[in-house]
Amino acid sequence: MKRNPLLIFLSIVGVFFILAIVFVSILVFSFWGERPSLVGKSDSIGVIAIEGVIYDSEAVLKALQKFKESDHIKAIIVRIDSPGGVVGASQEIYSELKKMRKLKKIVASFESLGASGAYYIACGADKIVANPGTLTGSIGVIMEFANLQKLYQWAKMDHTVIKSGRYKDVGSPFRPMDADEKEFLNHLVKNVHQQFKGVVLAERKIAPANVEMVTDGRVFTGEEAKQLGLVDQLGNFQDAVEVAKELAGLKGKPELVYPAKEKMPLWKYFIGESTTRLVDTFLTRESLSSPLLYLMPLSGS
Repeated sequence: MKRNPLLIFLSIVGVFFILAIVFVSILVFSFWGERPSLVGKSDSIGVIAIEGVIYDSEAVLKALQKFKESDHIKAIIVRIDSPGGVVGASQEIYSELKKMRKLKKIVASFESLGASGAYYIACGADKIVANPGTLTGSIGVIMEFANLQKLYQWAKMDHTVIKSGRYKDVGSPFRPMDADEKEFLNHLVKNVHQQFKGVVLAERKIAPANVEMVTDGRVFTGEEAKQLGLVDQLGNFQDAVEVAKELAGLKGKPELVYPAKEKMPLWKYFIGESTTRLVDTFLTRESLSSPLLYLMPLSGS
């Protein structure tokens, strides 16, 4: 059967037209700017969510800055549902919250998880509110390494390292760690743990007899944490709103203001937010070439 040249041409044009529409759509999504910030009326409470593994402080700090500059925001609730994350990001957010306490009332509200690095952040708040079954605490530091030497030997793969100093490849997966390296890393972990412990003791009223117990890395329920002084009040998000309202001296029903959502990278639209978080977490926690200190409970579970 003889094919119609005109039909073939129109089909090709149609395909290119569809591809052009897809390309334009990609450009629109890729360069779409932020939505305008939500501006609350007087006597508003800002709400910032911290969810999942904490490995980047930029978005939270940006939201805090916007709330800081708004005269309408009288208090801020940091809504936390996180097992913790890397040290630096947790410390940056804690530090900013502590500074902002001079200007606005800060309340941390734990959902299911508020542990380790997430608890570090909450120490920057005026008050901490947790559910009775919230998992919190885990005041400790962890570093994890994998020794894949036998796997590489089995695969008959060679590996060469050229380094500028004795400890430059500490934690390498291509060889066992020697005693000096373990001692070096142990010192790092202890140093960061002392920093964490110092923040908890400075911000929370912990009975001297309980100090070592609450800072040995164990996890507590919200109910236990309340008894130990790690949280101030048991309750849900609405209870946290009431606490923030009371601290700020607000009357009536305050408006809750959330940060404007920023544009999402196009590839995240295609693979989905849950997959994105899984990939981000894997790249952050399991990078063998860049060992990091983590504030995470139960080996990141």
